[in-house]
Amino acid sequence: MKLKNLNAKFYLISSTFILLINLLTIIKRNNILNLNKDTCNDSLISKAKESGFDFFVDNVFAVYKSIFPEIFNYKLFSQKCFGSVNEIVLEDYFINLYFISSKYLFFIFFVIFNVLIIYFLTYEKTKIKFYFKYLILFLTVFNLFNFDFYYLSFVFLIIFYYSIILIVYYSIYKNKISSKKIGEENLIIYLSSWVITISLEHYNLIFYRSEYYHFKLWITNYLQGYNRRGLIGQVIYYVGELFDIRYAVLILFITILSAIAYFLYKIFINRYQNIISYFLLLSPAFISYQILDIRGSMRKEVLGLLAFVMIVYFINKRKSLTFPLLIFTIAVFSHPANIFISPFLIGYLHKYDINKKVKILFFVPVLIYLSSGVFFTPSESFNSLIFCEQTNQLINSSIDCKLLDSGDLKGTINSDIYDYLELTRKSVQSREIIFYIISFLLALSPFVFLQEFFIKNKYLGFMLIPYLMLFFVAFDWGRWISLYISILTITYFNENKKNKLESYKFPLSLLLILFLIFWDLPHCCIDRNLPFFSLKLAFTNLPIYTFTELYFSELLTLK
Repeated sequence: MKLKNLNAKFYLISSTFILLINLLTIIKRNNILNLNKDTCNDSLISKAKESGFDFFVDNVFAVYKSIFPEIFNYKLFSQKCFGSVNEIVLEDYFINLYFISSKYLFFIFFVIFNVLIIYFLTYEKTKIKFYFKYLILFLTVFNLFNFDFYYLSFVFLIIFYYSIILIVYYSIYKNKISSKKIGEENLIIYLSSWVITISLEHYNLIFYRSEYYHFKLWITNYLQGYNRRGLIGQVIYYVGELFDIRYAVLILFITILSAIAYFLYKIFINRYQNIISYFLLLSPAFISYQILDIRGSMRKEVLGLLAFVMIVYFINKRKSLTFPLLIFTIAVFSHPANIFISPFLIGYLHKYDINKKVKILFFVPVLIYLSSGVFFTPSESFNSLIFCEQTNQLINSSIDCKLLDSGDLKGTINSDIYDYLELTRKSVQSREIIFYIISFLLALSPFVFLQEFFIKNKYLGFMLIPYLMLFFVAFDWGRWISLYISILTITYFNENKKNKLESYKFPLSLLLILFLIFWDLPHCCIDRNLPFFSLKLAFTNLPIYTFTELYFSELLTLK
């Protein structure tokens, strides 16, 4: 009884704390709006130095590493003049943010702040619904940014990371019926925030930053003749004749991501999942890859991944595979990487004794695609200026041609396999080889506990041999590792029999935390020798750290 009362009191404290920081944020905002701009200039730094303040210095990468670099740019700090952040100095490749406070005080604040938020989310004996708690958290984070739509992607990223913490928590205690139910609800939050974060960030790329890299790849079409990756672009072009083609691309992204999330959720909850399942679900090489590396996200191999996850779900439900076949056909004729998925797909069909005619039907698009390069290659080269003019002829579309193509689009469309092999040879050095071999081993490490899984699914190992050709054709090795791990992971989720590993659950849960934060998987173009992070860098890279840091600076303003 005493423990229950203590839990209830602690929950009341956490609820009051969240209410309080929201009120303080509103009060601070109103005060800051009335402050003289001189409050945020160098004179305050000088006075603080003279007074002997302990400066908490945080080094943040200035180059495009964070998926949300706008959090660290001048727009945010000049907009709100975050209190304790009073100097931003660019030194080489770093931005130094100076907080007028003790680093020890920040650490105490970080622990208390996040313990209270997590307790608020996990406390079950309350009438407040689980989703409503997340709504309160959403409003709390959004309030920090003055409900500015530009920062909404970061808000959902915070929701995404708190949901990861709760998934780890409920993976340990999910033997309770109530915890299992909440764990499934939290999985919905995790997948929903994943979809929304990626969609909003791509919206920001197009409409706020005029970054059309992904956009141009997806709208490549057949208007100048047949090419190897134009089918989905041709479909988008026809839709773009009805309304703004930029929104057509974004709607397509949302549809693909939502479909993957839906089928993944259904597969996951309809089978028993052990602690290794959570390693794979939360791995930086699985769907988190799409968030951790926005530049490498939403490439056309997601169509192949969608086709695969649909096939797994449709076979479970004994539904016709006509629609997954259509998606796979579109995928193959939209990007050559998708033909390398076909061996795993056909192997999976064979495992479940699917009709031989169906397996042949899934191989037909690959055969037609491979032969099309011989019979239907256009005589004229793809011209990016014509491509730009055709795009801008569409309704409500006017894009600067220099923004639409930075010089790489023509080579992407016209280059043959020898050009790609040569580009990979020039781009990959010993550092890249070592980095991605270690990354691949890290991504595969959860499968060390799953020897029986590979014995039952030998084709997953054999089919890796032709799949390795992708690593020679293109040097985006992080993408190919993520795609392979995704196929393995979805296949494992759907297994009926899994080792329970109950006696190892707690130590594996601790190992899971390390597995999630101490490495990542960039799609290419690495700038370090190893994929590992130091303890400090792993900690400071967490968006939750940034979120706490912003509140810390906001609430402890010197005046």
